[in-house]
Amino acid sequence: MTNVFKDIDPTRVKRSIHLLKQNMNEGDIVPLLEILQQLAEDPTNGELLIRFSEVFEGLGIMQGAALTYAPYLTIILSDDPFNNPP
Repeated sequence: MTNVFKDIDPTRVKRSIHLLKQNMNEGDIVPLLEILQQLAEDPTNGELLIRFSEVFEGLGIMQGAALTYAPYLTIILSDDPFNNPP
């Protein structure tokens, strides 16, 4: 399951990190910020993408706020049902 095709834009991930830090309590989303930073540094790593999904799921009710302030997360989380490579 590590062969995950996803075209992740590191610039948009970094912008999302900035928006989350600006609008949410950093202490509440440390794991999310950490995995996003790792994804920004290595956007082709399928393991990180899977881990991001797990961390995001762990946010619980705060998922809505994260998506509101950093809508690019929706793109990262979206699935390609046809498994098309980038």
